[in-house]
Amino acid sequence: MNLLEFIINAKKKGYAGGTDYKVLDDKGKEFIFKEGNYEYRDKYYGFNPFTGHEIILKDGKAVWVMNYTGNVTVSTWTVKTSKVFKFLREAMCNYLESPAGITASIPVRGARLTLFKNFKYTSNIEGSFNKFKGIERIYYREYDYKEVYIGYFHGGTVEGKL
Repeated sequence: MNLLEFIINAKKKGYAGGTDYKVLDDKGKEFIFKEGNYEYRDKYYGFNPFTGHEIILKDGKAVWVMNYTGNVTVSTWTVKTSKVFKFLREAMCNYLESPAGITASIPVRGARLTLFKNFKYTSNIEGSFNKFKGIERIYYREYDYKEVYIGYFHGGTVEGKL
């Protein structure tokens, strides 16, 4: 298994897949997934806003990382925060399970565009798997597709190309 395949598997089993996280003493939440000689750790803090990071270890050595942060941008009377984050998970998971997601060169968040019921998700990524940055947004149809969520992420390989 290569690193790209491992990241896709790990993300399907983590936040995108709805897996429960371990609550840490510092009130952070962490998900750990191991397969072969790889280990995935996703640790985050908060709810709205939230911030976190993912790290991939190979044979105990860090080889890839991603940092992320995001928040709902409107009052909760417009759309419930839980609905926005549920859609975010769906957009991320559906992307990872689609043929486009499996072959994507940077499978770090969701697809460039996902439409589902009352929501629209967009993701704009610059760079490559080795060094990238991006912005993701969610828009709500019943609010004239006004932005209701924004998230930022960046990362890449730790020591150059793998």
